[in-house]
Amino acid sequence: NSINFDAINADGDNALHVAVREGHVAVVRTLLTECTLDAETVNLKGRNPLHELARCGRDNAATICELFLECMPQYPINNA
Repeated sequence: NSINFDAINADGDNALHVAVREGHVAVVRTLLTECTLDAETVNLKGRNPLHELARCGRDNAATICELFLECMPQYPINNA
């Protein structure tokens, strides 16, 4: 289909930034496994999705972090 998964909002956040920040585990899994978005994109504040995860401190942050490692073993975790 013609969905632009790399679309961003006024803050430079893509769908993964928003899903991580809101703690939506199922959405994060879908975005990481079924979409072509750039999971390393930084927003206008210079934050990638894992920065947002750390900043928001959700109860399920460890689960979401594990999803990144499971779905994207080459994710540059040292840049997070």
